[in-house]
Amino acid sequence: MNSKSLMVISSIGSGLIIFFVFIFLFHKDKEKYLGIIALGWGVFIIQRLLRFLGILKSIETFSFSAYVLYLVLIFLFIYGIHLFIRKPVKKWWVVVLGICIVYKSLDNIINLPNIIGDIIYIFPSIILVWNGINVIKSKKYMGIGRHIVGGDFIFWGIQLIFFSFFKNKVWFITIAKFIYPLIFNVLAFGILISYFETILKRLEKSEERYKMLVEICPDAIGVVMNNEIVFANNASLRLLKADNMEQVKGHKIKKFLHPDFLKNEEERFEKLFVTSEALKPKEIKLKTLEGIEIEVESAIAPIAYNNRRGVLFVARDIAERKKSESLKKRIEEKTILLEKIEELEKLRNEFFANISHDLRTPLNIILGTIQLIEMNNTNISVENKYLKEKKRIKTIKQNCYRLLRLVNNLIDITKIDAGFYKTNLQNCNIVNVIENITLSVVDYTKNKDISLVFDTDIEEKIIACDLDKIERIMMNLLSNAIKFTREKGSILVKIKDDIDNITIIVKDNGIGIPEEKKEIVFERFKQVENTLSRSCEGSGIGLSLVKSLVEMHGGTISVESELLKGTEFIIKLPVQIIPEKEIEKDNNFSINQTLIERISIEFSDIYSA
Repeated sequence: MNSKSLMVISSIGSGLIIFFVFIFLFHKDKEKYLGIIALGWGVFIIQRLLRFLGILKSIETFSFSAYVLYLVLIFLFIYGIHLFIRKPVKKWWVVVLGICIVYKSLDNIINLPNIIGDIIYIFPSIILVWNGINVIKSKKYMGIGRHIVGGDFIFWGIQLIFFSFFKNKVWFITIAKFIYPLIFNVLAFGILISYFETILKRLEKSEERYKMLVEICPDAIGVVMNNEIVFANNASLRLLKADNMEQVKGHKIKKFLHPDFLKNEEERFEKLFVTSEALKPKEIKLKTLEGIEIEVESAIAPIAYNNRRGVLFVARDIAERKKSESLKKRIEEKTILLEKIEELEKLRNEFFANISHDLRTPLNIILGTIQLIEMNNTNISVENKYLKEKKRIKTIKQNCYRLLRLVNNLIDITKIDAGFYKTNLQNCNIVNVIENITLSVVDYTKNKDISLVFDTDIEEKIIACDLDKIERIMMNLLSNAIKFTREKGSILVKIKDDIDNITIIVKDNGIGIPEEKKEIVFERFKQVENTLSRSCEGSGIGLSLVKSLVEMHGGTISVESELLKGTEFIIKLPVQIIPEKEIEKDNNFSINQTLIERISIEFSDIYSA
């Protein structure tokens, strides 16, 4: 057998050994080590090609049977070391040592070529990289030059890498170094294989754990590549109403996106590839295989999947959360409504308590006065009898006015709520109207020794207003001012021209309103004094009615007050004129019998001597 034939046999045999060892050890993940195999075979073929061309020295002739034995020994070395590292059984060391001795003996007898040295070329780069990393990381191994010069560079690197493994087996390191290079090369090859297999198993276990976590996760998790779904967990299948992975895998992601969100999601995917950062969760809609719309909260992030760039898509069904939020909102609305109902019920009870008091008081007075009239006292003169009866009739009349005022306010409030209360606007000199109303109540202020002053910075201002409503507004404010101002006090009525608005101010130096009560003075049935023993009569309708009447004119009313220092009501009415009607300059709001009766009604709860 010539050298070329032996070379071919050697190449094929060594190649098959390497190939089958890899298949046996790494059959679960062949693709992962395909690059390593290709590297080794490349170096191997180049070496053989150089020898074939005569560039390298030809291998010595040896018998075919010896070469077969040599191949068997290689396989046993590799497999034995591999099993030892996986299962540290000491008998394998004896087997390996025996095989090494046999091989060295045969090598000395029949001069076997050191073809085993070729195998180490499969992992040259890996060993060197590992060695370099550990040289950098370790400071205690400083004698690098000695190892390199002595030909122990690779062994030293492996000793570094697997120091924790060898530290209790110093005797074996010595034996391995003594029978260098055969056992060392095989040891290096076996350790590397075992190390890769260990890492692979760890990765597989880790992958299994993560896969289990992904599968049991209640959120839908999927991986998208090139806009196609390549993976979906069980929650995703349930969410999309799919029976198996085949119904989802390979389909475009847009198939499951709601049309309203398709464009936005495409933009999000593009942004993800630009920024390479996870995007914040966003509420979107998906479509199931049955075409049913579902609301989800989705988040996307970049991910490496099977060594390719993809998108991790996580979606959480928020239908129940939406229902819960909707139910919570409804509960809150019902709670607010219940609170309003309770407040209205409280107001109703207070109102009826006040109204019953306001009705009962004048009725009792009327009844008592009538009983006095019925009593015929013969001991008094006719003149005295007439004066007493006149006074009693006045009392009856005043309390009838009080009842009438209360009924009128209730009717007006009801009409306003029903939308039947309309304004009858006409162009009037508002300055003259306010002045006449103010002067018409002078008698009531005199009875309490209160100073009433009217002031204006203009003499005439024509605006469109309802005279009856303006009268009701001013009468109510003046009545309150007189009621809550002590003797020797003062009341000021002032008009200011603000160009676009007319400002009417009614100010007193009476008892004032507490700060916390100012917000409720315009609320219906609310009173600053809400006890039955309050100092002044009233149903709590007046200021609420005033506010409604002012707003019907397009105006506003506000209050400024300080406790024990007085109150100031500020009315702002817009300056507007009705063009189709003539200005009635003569309606000076003269004091006639009708006005006197209205004043008597509005001031019925102010008793005069």
